Amino acid sequence: MKEGIDTFMESVEERAKMQLLAIEMAYNTKIRNKDDVARIIAAKSRDKSDVLMACSSISTWIARNGISGETVLPIDIVMQSMKAVNDIDRG
Repeated sequence: MKEGIDTFMESVEERAKMQLLAIEMAYNTKIRNKDDVARIIAAKSRDKSDVLMACSSISTWIARNGISGETVLPIDIVMQSMKAVNDIDRG
């Protein structure tokens, strides 16, 4: 069972990295803590759609704050995004 969980986590983390890369390309920025952010997103995601929702929230935050160039995403922003995603009742 643990192997299945590890595989799922790796898949979700890779998806998060790809979404963050797309954000970097869209806003001409470099997220210096991209690996840490991807790990947090993967650890708190129930499935791949959570990754998309969290990264959409992060993308919106970057756009609203006019972030460009190199940046470190504040972990509290990432955690707020994940809390909002996890608060959505999909039942």
